[in-house]
Amino acid sequence: MNQTVDLRHQVGSSIRTRRLQVGLTQESLALEAGLNRTYISDVERGSRNLSLDTIQRLARALDIPLSRLLAEDPVPSIVGAAQAEPPVAQAAQAKQVEILLVEDNPGHMELALRALQDNHVTNPIHMVDDGEKALDFIFCSGAYSHRRIEDRHLVLLLDLGLPGIHGTDVLRRLRADERTRSFPVVVLTVSQSQRDFAESQRLGIDGYIVKPVDGNKFRPAMAQVGLGWELVTQGGRGTFAP
Repeated sequence: MNQTVDLRHQVGSSIRTRRLQVGLTQESLALEAGLNRTYISDVERGSRNLSLDTIQRLARALDIPLSRLLAEDPVPSIVGAAQAEPPVAQAAQAKQVEILLVEDNPGHMELALRALQDNHVTNPIHMVDDGEKALDFIFCSGAYSHRRIEDRHLVLLLDLGLPGIHGTDVLRRLRADERTRSFPVVVLTVSQSQRDFAESQRLGIDGYIVKPVDGNKFRPAMAQVGLGWELVTQGGRGTFAP
């Protein structure tokens, strides 16, 4: 992937994260920035080349500095309403529990984020949209080589039907490495295949949620994650209803 495509995905991910933080829909952001909703959707997927003028308009509409949309980390974090911690506090919070949401469907990603927020989950949340990026994030390689596995405890919300590397292959790699095999994983999938379920169970998952196609039913399904979250944030492996 060339640098131009990397930047498109970086800016798109930043825009989507900030939009969800401030509670805007794609339609309302488009109205604020004087753009088309379909254009906003394309931007968030990283499929549009943006002019500096367009990025500035989006930054103003999102009330965020332009530099934040162009930050080096291509997957911004959601840290509730908390501000950045000073260095001393950051050091004290080593081994913090972070959430990695691996989902290639923007609509499902948005619903999942809202469900977590509705369940008062305030852990840092990172988002990627394919299996290769998920593995880079988990194993601190590629764009995430500045991270250290030893400094984090990660919880995965993992879609199975990912482009490129399948979700079960991500899970297989994670469980094969002693540094990551204890990370809790909740599978989120539209598949009702018994084979997918059996393979996920064999590889060791903490929950398996079949995503309803109806968005109104998806949020209650995601709420199952919140029920066991206290166990996860305390360092245990939460029990989630499939």
